[in-house]
Amino acid sequence: MSAMGFHGLSYWPLAALAVPVVVFYFLKLRRDRAEIPSLVLWRQVMEDRRVNSPFQRFKRNILLLLQLLLLACLCLAAMQPFFHGANGAGRHLPILIDHSASMGALDKPHGRTRLDEAKRLVRERIDNLGKTDDDRTDDQDICLIAFARDGRRLTGFTSNKRELHDALDAIEIEDVPSNPTTALQLTQALARTTGFERAELVTDGNLPEQVDAELAFKLDYRRVATAGAPPNLGITSCNAQRRADGHWEVFIGIESAAEAPASATLELVSGGHVLEQRPLQPQANGVERVSFLVPGDEAIELEARLHSDGFDALAADDRAYLVLPAIRPMRVWIAPALRAWRHAASALGGLDLHPAAGAADAGAPTTGDAKPVSYDLTITDQVSEAALPAAVRVTVGLVPPALREMITVSGEGGSSLVDYRRSDALLAHVVLDDLLVNERVSFAPGCGEKELEALGFEVLVHGDRGPLMIARSRGGALDCHLLFHSDRSTLPYRVGFPVLVANLVSAAMGATGQAESTCVSTGVLPPISIGAGQSVMVDIPGGGHIAAVADGDGVVAGVRAARAGIYHMASPGRAIDVGVGLLNATETRLGSVESVRFREVAVQASAGAIPGERALWPKLALAAILVCLAEWWYFHRRPSFSSGSPP
Repeated sequence: MSAMGFHGLSYWPLAALAVPVVVFYFLKLRRDRAEIPSLVLWRQVMEDRRVNSPFQRFKRNILLLLQLLLLACLCLAAMQPFFHGANGAGRHLPILIDHSASMGALDKPHGRTRLDEAKRLVRERIDNLGKTDDDRTDDQDICLIAFARDGRRLTGFTSNKRELHDALDAIEIEDVPSNPTTALQLTQALARTTGFERAELVTDGNLPEQVDAELAFKLDYRRVATAGAPPNLGITSCNAQRRADGHWEVFIGIESAAEAPASATLELVSGGHVLEQRPLQPQANGVERVSFLVPGDEAIELEARLHSDGFDALAADDRAYLVLPAIRPMRVWIAPALRAWRHAASALGGLDLHPAAGAADAGAPTTGDAKPVSYDLTITDQVSEAALPAAVRVTVGLVPPALREMITVSGEGGSSLVDYRRSDALLAHVVLDDLLVNERVSFAPGCGEKELEALGFEVLVHGDRGPLMIARSRGGALDCHLLFHSDRSTLPYRVGFPVLVANLVSAAMGATGQAESTCVSTGVLPPISIGAGQSVMVDIPGGGHIAAVADGDGVVAGVRAARAGIYHMASPGRAIDVGVGLLNATETRLGSVESVRFREVAVQASAGAIPGERALWPKLALAAILVCLAEWWYFHRRPSFSSGSPP
């Protein structure tokens, strides 16, 4: 494609107006009358004038030349000539627009957001396209792609300005960190079906320095112009830990940008009432940690609010939400036959241990409607009790049904310990080096650890012939299997055995939110266990709903959380609330990278307007006006006289 084009090439017949201009010039020609003494000397001049008359008149009549020049300028202006910009030489152009949390930052009090500035640049890019009668361009198609944490295509390749403007206006800020990976992968997929050479990336530059994506096209990294990092203060962490005195201790982390407000106040709010507040004196690039004590006698929803006394550029990181359950004893079921386990658990205190001491083993406990009772932790060696509803389930001496063809346990011989995962939370501070096991646990022929991992199990304790202890997570829940029976080993007699029981109780407290509660970062909600096949309705902060269905393991995963606030999840017989906040130090700092490195290349940032087609018709119209003014001045100027001639 040539570097120059015309949006209104159909207007070229206007050049034919030069014919009547010349004709009118000859029709209005008037000769001056003059008396001369003789015609002898004029005859030769008259002969030459007949031959060269048309050309002589063109040379001598400046008025006609100016009029023709004026007509040429107007004709070219009507044809709307333009030069392609650096990015305008392609037929198809994708434009990727960042709308992450930092794009909501203001440049000054009550000013424009970075997203507003990005929209202005893209809108100018769209407006610079040529226009025809059906509101479509005849030279280039644009595809708009928006990205924050994930990318999504807003339009296909189109030249319809109205469609492009509507899609651009619909882009809103999402309270999530920026990651252009999926947007670039989407653009890469478009490049395979629709050929293009370049793509635009419009962002404030608050991006990862390394992006795991390949580029089969040239990428113009267009950074929205910002006058440095404006003052900002934000909440970057929020969690609570259970205390022994029945209180929650809430910890809130606060970070500031390169320039911080002079002072601020942190409030802890519940139900619209301020429970407590703390004054802050933030420092540039500083980190501060504040703690509050909250009674744990009842469930409570907390909101941390940050109020800056000066200008604060970003509002999305000034709120964080936390849901705290009521502190209660842990409901634990331990089979009566496991006396060593029950003794170790009763020594911990603060447990609601079932069945009660002295009660007969009646099998799986049920309520009056024969529905199994839900526990926080179950430890059993009975097959009938292995499936009791619990956040953490531990079986002793039982092989899970899914592994019975892979693992065999026999009473002949024994097993020796090879290694165990010391870093796992269940085995923290548990020493098993000299453990003796009187049962042989071994893999079936042709089976190994890879087959266990394929089913979601991980080996915590390795024996000489097979695993001795394995675990598998169920969303936020956990199943743990001690494949040998503890009564046929030295495990109950080791110092680490009570520690193991305490670790299991701690795991149950963590799975039920009784040990710690954390504000979730925006993006995607954590997996929630509600029951296999059950449907759940999620209420989004600010209005709206999301419907989801649990998988075969009873886990709901992948629910988008694009806004900070409380997400209410309701399923038959159960309701779960999740507190969400931005909690991202990179977004709070409002930084900007100079270049983004991809797998093979690095792309440098540039600021300013997005280069596109440079229209020439305004310049030609201005030239026509200047020619008209020159003509008026030339023929209305005061005549000059040579010396000696009469005035």
